[in-house]
Amino acid sequence: MHLEKWILMSACALGLFGCVAPVSKDARPPSEALVIARAAGFENIKDISPEVLRSLLDAEGSPLQTLHAAGLVAGVFKGAPGLPLGAEVALLLATSGPRRRLEDSPRLLVWMPREMAASPPESINVLGHVLANAVAAALPEAKVEFIHRQTEKDPPLGRRYIHHERYIRVDLPGCKDCALRTGAFANYLRPPRVQQAPEFLGAYEAYFWGTLSDGDSWLAGYPWTAEDLEPRQRREILRRLSAHLPMWVYIYVPFDEKIAPYPHILHRGRELIFVEPGFDDSPEG
Repeated sequence: MHLEKWILMSACALGLFGCVAPVSKDARPPSEALVIARAAGFENIKDISPEVLRSLLDAEGSPLQTLHAAGLVAGVFKGAPGLPLGAEVALLLATSGPRRRLEDSPRLLVWMPREMAASPPESINVLGHVLANAVAAALPEAKVEFIHRQTEKDPPLGRRYIHHERYIRVDLPGCKDCALRTGAFANYLRPPRVQQAPEFLGAYEAYFWGTLSDGDSWLAGYPWTAEDLEPRQRREILRRLSAHLPMWVYIYVPFDEKIAPYPHILHRGRELIFVEPGFDDSPEG
């Protein structure tokens, strides 16, 4: 795809100048992915049109250009009017970047029913076992274990305390001592908040993970760190993982050259894309 077309596409999506559209975007219902993201507090991401998604999937150029253009049209990156795409990419690499946002990193979106744990700290261990069981089911050939190490710390300045390290160990051929890590396991100091689950889950009282503070839930490690996997394979592993998680757990994946050039939410084995109604083809097509 020519650079001029990228710029035009990004400018139209960002509203930098008028572009003819047969139907007002305000009249279109949001995607299921966007409804979930808004319930979790996402403010910046938005749906893109089916035409733009197809253009992204068919785009030529470097992965960085593709990802940045996708970010522009979906509102995750803020475009600079009059600045060519290549210059914007260079500018992003040369600066510290925008403030942290929920859309920036992979993360869990979790509304655990409150009756599953007696307290927020206890809910962290419950979530750990839920995730470990799902990983084991998704990767039957792996040895999977939820690790919880407690170490007493006695700093020269400050009080003695117990440090908690939690992660899911994943041993696979060619990936010994790999691990799936999440900020949800580090919340012993800032545990998840208790709030009402969204109506589409039943509006029950829940422990919620998915913020940038209390209940931060960034996701990292395996399969991102498995260098021998293709993006399609990593995406399939995460999809299988989501299939074995409870209804109240979602996996958000941003634009990521290691996974996919479009943001999406994985839930119960389904891939939910931030795209307006009208896109019926699989992204794999």
